[in-house]
Amino acid sequence: MNTPSKRLAAVISALGHNVNSFSVVCGYATSHTIWSIIKNEKTPSNPTYDRICKIFPEINRSWIANKSGEMFIKKTESNPNGELTVTANQVIIDLSKKLEEQSIEIISNMLRADLVHEAQDVISKLSSVLDDFKNIKKQGEENKNNLASINEKLASIELLETIKEIEAKNKKRTNGGLDLN
Repeated sequence: MNTPSKRLAAVISALGHNVNSFSVVCGYATSHTIWSIIKNEKTPSNPTYDRICKIFPEINRSWIANKSGEMFIKKTESNPNGELTVTANQVIIDLSKKLEEQSIEIISNMLRADLVHEAQDVISKLSSVLDDFKNIKKQGEENKNNLASINEKLASIELLETIKEIEAKNKKRTNGGLDLN
């Protein structure tokens, strides 16, 4: 009896029921739910466990779920020493498991929140770097335009100097090769 479905089948048999009669007593319209759990070796859902344990409070839910304890809960008439009953212990075990599962989920969500916060910080920094890059690109384009303007001015100056040299040579030629300046 290694699976919850096999342990459920053993409980049904120990109670003197078959799948059909057990399903009817548990309030199911058909035996499909219980039959499907046993046949397909599925784990009963929490609502299924709740329904079974409500009708048969002597069934040890933990035993069906994970083979913890005995198949049936031993009833105690009184509790003079203030100790917890087996049912109370079972409830505490079940609640402890649920608390642990919920704690894990909460911690996992908190870690996700930290990761989201870190991701937002990284995105903010990347956005700042992108803005800096855009500014550098803009400055580069302005520098390129300034260089083009300077090149045009230099070309104009060179052209003027060349024209002056040509005029000076032409003057020299017209003066018989003498520099009259």
